[in-house]
Amino acid sequence: MSLQPVILCGGHGFRLWPLSTPDMPKQFLKIFNGKCLFELTLERAYKINPEIMPIIVASENHEFLIKDILNRKKINAQILFEPVGRNTTISVYMAAKFADLNDTLIVMPSDHIIPDDNAFAELVNKICNNTVINFWMTFGVRPTFPSVAFGYVNVQIDHEMNSKILDVISFHEKPTQEKAIGMIKNGNYLWNSGIFMGNTNFVLKSIQRYSKSNTVKCDQILNEIRLHKKNEAIKFEINIFKTLNCKSIDYEIIEKEKRIKCAILDLQWSDVGSWDSAFDHISLKENRDKVLEIDGKNRILNLSDTSIATVGIKDLIIINTQNHILITKNGQSEKIRELVKMVEFEKQNFNTFFSTKRPWGGFDILFESELCKVKKLTLLPNKRISLQYHKRRSEHWYVVSGIAYVHLNGKEFKLEKGSSVDVKKGSHHYLANREKENLIVIEIQVGDYFGEDDIIRLDDPYGRI
Repeated sequence: MSLQPVILCGGHGFRLWPLSTPDMPKQFLKIFNGKCLFELTLERAYKINPEIMPIIVASENHEFLIKDILNRKKINAQILFEPVGRNTTISVYMAAKFADLNDTLIVMPSDHIIPDDNAFAELVNKICNNTVINFWMTFGVRPTFPSVAFGYVNVQIDHEMNSKILDVISFHEKPTQEKAIGMIKNGNYLWNSGIFMGNTNFVLKSIQRYSKSNTVKCDQILNEIRLHKKNEAIKFEINIFKTLNCKSIDYEIIEKEKRIKCAILDLQWSDVGSWDSAFDHISLKENRDKVLEIDGKNRILNLSDTSIATVGIKDLIIINTQNHILITKNGQSEKIRELVKMVEFEKQNFNTFFSTKRPWGGFDILFESELCKVKKLTLLPNKRISLQYHKRRSEHWYVVSGIAYVHLNGKEFKLEKGSSVDVKKGSHHYLANREKENLIVIEIQVGDYFGEDDIIRLDDPYGRI
């Protein structure tokens, strides 16, 4: 029996808009002392059990981000890529199917911060070594203020013994401010951290008991996967997967299960669910380029080329990116999710953000209109884009720096700095960088449609066909 870390790497992090987007959600943002939350979670998993590969469940859309971080940190992992998000019940069940039945799962979201990883690893291992966890074990955090952003666990506090493992009375979803104040005064409520443990065999049976139709479909999906090597990335067939119900493991399973306990997490913890909590872990000194303030004290993150100046104002959070500026009062950033839904950014603006990452590098949108679209492409060393063509646009490539290796309708040639080439609509083409420095190319698109879905890939080094 051993501890098997499971990392759930889904979610869009809408409350950290405008920096967090579906393309680059909060768990991949390198704003926490040069690291992202996913990296910090990987380090936490390693300290829990350095001898076993973590199981990672993530969106297929973030495959290159996951693999890049794993390669850079030289960490092996069993990765399960979901074609569409179906919430945490499905993610946990799929992960458990890839674990040993005798192991104890420690399931962790990828967007938490626990500064004392060593103490957390010690706590988790102590629980595992002293207890056969044939039940759900949640982790509750002693509340320090009446938060409306967290769910709560009502526990039976043992005041005489001061036990660290408690019986669970009930769960409560995110409360109103008035109810949260009452819970704090009561003293028997903990924040529900979203971290939990359980024996693999028990976890599987519990999910099968309370979500039978989903698990039958999951087993069907898994049965169709051919024999695979350990550490091979797994991708699931989308047609059955998208018919699965979307419910969280807390709501669908754990809150219904009678065999459940709660361990007190007496450590500093944050789910980094809003800009208020994020700024508790961001160095303001390192992120105040081109920021001027007179008679004011605000929390400002400037990630654009423009300057920010404030006079006589305080207690604001200001986030400035190339495309958007967010200004909110301290304590109000939880409402950003409502803002995103209100203006329907999910449908209209999220897929056209200024900066977009790709496995080969990424691009910045410099200009877009009904007539044309201008991008700055950055290709990393020894990378290339897919062999592709477009039905509704032509392109013009101008090399700003580096040497471009162009494949165009079966022919290959080099373009040096200051050179350019036209890629007509329907032409089979790719752009490659075979040098040691980044390749920078300005791409001008002309046509009647400029969406990313007008890319017809003929081959792709990253398996996106």
